[in-house]
Amino acid sequence: TAHESCSRVHARIAFDKDGRPWLRDLKSGNGTIVNKRPLPQKSIGKLENCTGAEGSRGIILTVGDIIQFGASTRIYCIQGPKKIPHSTT
Repeated sequence: TAHESCSRVHARIAFDKDGRPWLRDLKSGNGTIVNKRPLPQKSIGKLENCTGAEGSRGIILTVGDIIQFGASTRIYCIQGPKKIPHSTT
């Protein structure tokens, strides 16, 4: 997103082995908003741990979630199948 309120490396969306998308704010200056709510503090930071602790990887995104980076008026909507795969273990 080319906007003055967005950092060059603002946030990251990564998929886990089960195909679930995770969003983590990478300590941007102006934050990341999902469904009109700022990300929780535990989901912000450049480092993550994969311990499974709440917020350690960010937040799980679901179909229909609306993401906004900084004060940009552009919004992004998660699309995909209605059912997101779950772990079989």
